[in-house]
Amino acid sequence: MFRFFNFFLELKTINEELKNIIWQTDRLPHILNLFSRLGFALYFFFDNVDILASIKVLTLDKKPWVQRGNFCWYIALLFALMKDLYELNKCYSKKTTTPEEKLDNQRQILKIFLGVVAKLGDLPSAAAGSGLTSKYLGGGYSELTMSIGGLTSACIGLYQMWSK
Repeated sequence: MFRFFNFFLELKTINEELKNIIWQTDRLPHILNLFSRLGFALYFFFDNVDILASIKVLTLDKKPWVQRGNFCWYIALLFALMKDLYELNKCYSKKTTTPEEKLDNQRQILKIFLGVVAKLGDLPSAAAGSGLTSKYLGGGYSELTMSIGGLTSACIGLYQMWSK
């Protein structure tokens, strides 16, 4: 039930990104974030359909809806990774003159790098849930692989929340 309103939060973020695309000079990170947020919004929509089917509000086969949701999650993660890698490249090419600027830049690089690792940890679960691994690799990831990826992502998420 807590995830039900995430769909609307993603729509709000999409609206904000559309404004940013219009007014910013560096549009690429905003465009990538827009597509990522659109993927997450669709993921939450399909997830909500799955939840409603689970509690018998809707009568439908849940499996295709879960797979669609996981596919949207996978696409959202790919666009978020592209944005993070773009931002990481900008940070590495940034010229810093003072020690404070250098320290701030290093903190930003660490934050982005941890985000990249977390997203890479979530990719196997999203790919397996969408059926991409069985379709294109002939089988899925092992439970251990998905567990390690999910645990890594969760630990990084906890660290980022704790360090704020």
